[in-house]
Amino acid sequence: MEVLVGPFIDVYFVDSNNFQKYKSKTNFEYIEDMTEENTQDTKHNTIIHESGSYYLISDNTEVGTDPTSNINDDVANIIYSITYESDTIIFIMITIIIIVIICFSLIFLLTKKKKAKTKQQSLPNERPYQPQNQQLSQQQSQIRYCLSCKKQIPIDSKLCPYCGFEIK
Repeated sequence: MEVLVGPFIDVYFVDSNNFQKYKSKTNFEYIEDMTEENTQDTKHNTIIHESGSYYLISDNTEVGTDPTSNINDDVANIIYSITYESDTIIFIMITIIIIVIICFSLIFLLTKKKKAKTKQQSLPNERPYQPQNQQLSQQQSQIRYCLSCKKQIPIDSKLCPYCGFEIK
């Protein structure tokens, strides 16, 4: 806060209880880190850990006199700037980042699961070989292996009964 034109001022930073006391001209307490009396230029930074309503008072009077006045009844033209930062904003940003990470993880897992399911569906179904003729000849009882899936198949098979590979 800076006085552009006028007398020195008192700058008080108070909570709502003490603001009411100030207005009723009774003793009030102020936040010392943000208060300066008899100044024309003041800059303060502080962290307020409690939520609530706060008031920035710029006073160019002699508080307690009736009527309140400064020596010359001068008007003070001031300029001030207040920046408000909240821990809530940081909490919200962290929460959003966590949600995005969870969403991407779920999308990745679902995509991976879908690809595995698609791959599994593209493989031919395994079905055991069942001879149509229950009386096996000596030639049918001989066994050989499929070159593709490496499973045992009857010697006279033209196709692998498990993977469908053409036997030559």
